[in-house]
Amino acid sequence: MWELVANSTRFFGYAPTYDRFSGSSAPPPNGTTVVNYTQRRIDFTLDWTIANLTVDPSRGSLFGASMGGKGTALYLRHRPDRLALAVDFVGGYAKTDSPKVVPLEGTIAQNLPTNLLGTPGITDLYWPATVTPAGEWPPTRFVHGTNDESNGWADKPDGFRALDALRLGVCVWWDERCHSAAGGGWDGARFLHSERHDPALFTHFRRDRSFPALSQGDHLPGSPGSQPDPGDGSLPPPFPWGTFGGWVDWDHASIVDEPARWSVDLFPASNSAEPVDDSPSPMAVCTLTPRRLQAFEITPGALFSWSAWPLGGGGPSQMGTLRAGGEGTLTIEELLVSTTPCRVTLEPLGASSHR
Repeated sequence: MWELVANSTRFFGYAPTYDRFSGSSAPPPNGTTVVNYTQRRIDFTLDWTIANLTVDPSRGSLFGASMGGKGTALYLRHRPDRLALAVDFVGGYAKTDSPKVVPLEGTIAQNLPTNLLGTPGITDLYWPATVTPAGEWPPTRFVHGTNDESNGWADKPDGFRALDALRLGVCVWWDERCHSAAGGGWDGARFLHSERHDPALFTHFRRDRSFPALSQGDHLPGSPGSQPDPGDGSLPPPFPWGTFGGWVDWDHASIVDEPARWSVDLFPASNSAEPVDDSPSPMAVCTLTPRRLQAFEITPGALFSWSAWPLGGGGPSQMGTLRAGGEGTLTIEELLVSTTPCRVTLEPLGASSHR
């Protein structure tokens, strides 16, 4: 008599050799492709929702915690184009303890190939900064706890820095929370009631709209390195709570995305209902890279001018010239963001200036 053996696909999939009626813990043979069967079910669910319910397909987002957070992060590598926003709460990062379901995904050392674009290894996919050629990521948020007894803290700071270096528009937050909210594990966590994590606000995001990817934020100018500092993975960290990217915001309605002009109104978060969402400094320094451009044309190697104009009036607070990268990207570094919102504008060099 057959007995169904329950195993978790971790919202990704499994090797075709997996026998769900066997209790075997043996890994698939070397070289076996792990197929994203479960991600396809997410595709089907999104398709059905769009076809049968009154929803805006441009505003679909994924939001998950623990294994659901990891599933959200894995889906980013499959179909980032389908998402307006992705949010991962307390998902695992470590290559050293993932994958965990050996008969489905193989061992860490095997790093079996997957069927995603670029055929990344399944072990590699558990590192958050692994990127596939599937397309640009949407704005993405990771929230983690220093007291996470399940997914740990040791690898998180390195993961934060690796994500920040991608300049894809990833924000990370960390605070004192444990892995689960059950039993009071999130009680007292600094960002527990953050407005930036409220699903009611996620409808501001659209997958058919460009956005400013913010990185290398420094909210304590004059101190070495990006601040706040999550440390090297040891406990306690230099700052028990903080964020990369979460203290600078933009006006979604202000975005101008035209063939010869891109601009956005940028400001440090302030006057929030939750004070923890406010920037600890009246001035911040960050890097801005426009992402998911819809109309603005960037030719690799071409020259562009940029400027930042305070909305309160007066002349530009900063301006300069940029050369587009070989991938057709533009990045403004050392951008000053103060309590007075500023309009950041990019134009082909020689175009008339706009405010």
